[in-house]
Amino acid sequence: MAFIGNKPDEIDNQDSVPVISYSNIAGCLAGGIWDPNLGTDGGGNIDQDPMFVASEDDDLRLSIGSPCIDAGDNASISVPNDLDGNPRFIDGNCDGTVTVDMGAYEFDWLYLGDFAGGCNVDMEDFSVLALNWQLDTPAIDIAPYPEGDGIIDLKELQIIALYWLTSQPQPFLNTNH
Repeated sequence: MAFIGNKPDEIDNQDSVPVISYSNIAGCLAGGIWDPNLGTDGGGNIDQDPMFVASEDDDLRLSIGSPCIDAGDNASISVPNDLDGNPRFIDGNCDGTVTVDMGAYEFDWLYLGDFAGGCNVDMEDFSVLALNWQLDTPAIDIAPYPEGDGIIDLKELQIIALYWLTSQPQPFLNTNH
């Protein structure tokens, strides 16, 4: 995936005509029509702000609402994990379909109360909470969740109660930051 802000000269195709697919390239779809100077449109390309995580080190991880979340091609993935070691095949936008993200990193935000990772807060999350209640080393990795003590206690019960049966829990934090 590439997103080159207003720099069409960043892709140079003097000696070849690449097929570009499932990429985010600034200016590739000017007026909704593929720019053939970039190569051949292989499908799945977008021309939108990727909404990278704001950081001092030009982090290429995706933030909430990025158009690159669940916009990749599952068939093109040959490794099971992203550069951080996270699984490539997750439902990052909670639409019920598991699709890889564009880019080197999979969107990996935690959702408040969603201990089971199902993109909603329901009985499964309550079961996870109950099984891990007050354990010093819970079976689920909730170290940053939400007060940072690594123990599932009344604070997590309060969060489950707050988001119980909502259509989508609120994002809390990126697991890599």
